[in-house]
Amino acid sequence: MTIEEFYVNVQGNYGEVKARLLSDDRIKKYVNMFLKDDTATKLETALLNHDIEEGFAHSHNLKGVASNLGLGALAEISIEICEALRNTTTPDIDWEKSASDMIEIYKKTISNIQEFVK
Repeated sequence: MTIEEFYVNVQGNYGEVKARLLSDDRIKKYVNMFLKDDTATKLETALLNHDIEEGFAHSHNLKGVASNLGLGALAEISIEICEALRNTTTPDIDWEKSASDMIEIYKKTISNIQEFVK
């Protein structure tokens, strides 16, 4: 899989990431490092436990990493969850659906990363 194909598959913007990280080798290095990141799993657990504080923290972290790496679909759902949890008194969120949707996108992203970096 080419780097351009990877970014199409994850609904990202290759040009923006290239401008930020400057080289394809650097992009590949950091995208590969994302495979070891467990933030999405922690976010899923927080959502399933209806834990506003942990959910916000993990969604905020995932939003930042996914956005910086240009993992478009994962960044978007992380942003949605983060914004829903920002109001810590009465979050407007379907906890189970958010967890399910996020993990589905995360698994697709990981699958694409594994194909890209091999």
